Amino acid sequence: IITDVDSGLPALPAGAASVAQGRFLALMALGSLRERALDYEAALERYRAAEAIAPSPAPKVRAFRGLIATGMFIDPARALADADRALAWLASQPDATKSLLSQFSTLRGRTLLNLGRFDESRKELRAGVDALGGLTLRVDVPDLAARSDMAIAALLSGYPDEARKYLAYTGAGHQESTFFDGA
Repeated sequence: IITDVDSGLPALPAGAASVAQGRFLALMALGSLRERALDYEAALERYRAAEAIAPSPAPKVRAFRGLIATGMFIDPARALADADRALAWLASQPDATKSLLSQFSTLRGRTLLNLGRFDESRKELRAGVDALGGLTLRVDVPDLAARSDMAIAALLSGYPDEARKYLAYTGAGHQESTFFDGA
């Protein structure tokens, strides 16, 4: 299927508005499939092409996410530039939520981790946690990801107590009841 869709894309008229949405969706699907197959270079190529033709803000966000999340493994410097570009673009969007901005700060922070820039990563990831409301007892998937990544950055930056604190706020180590040793 991947080969069929890949080979069929060039047959679609590049500038035709009637197939623009289909072209975007096909590129995103191919990017996702290639990413899952660990073919990051091909995935990155598809995500970059999709971002260039994204028909509206929501699809552009999806393409940016693919670019950064995939790019950080094969070209983290370029992924960092994509993260900066995405965050600047998001800041200009009137409907960009704190949660969305936080998700992209988290992606940027992960990219900095891959570059070995641990202190910068820690600051970026802390900004992501703060944008989600800080360290509260409310936890959802974006909170867990941001706090966990922040703990990794703190540990790699030489702040083990800070890492433990952020891990505690992910619920790590939380136990509702006590288990007793058997006789």
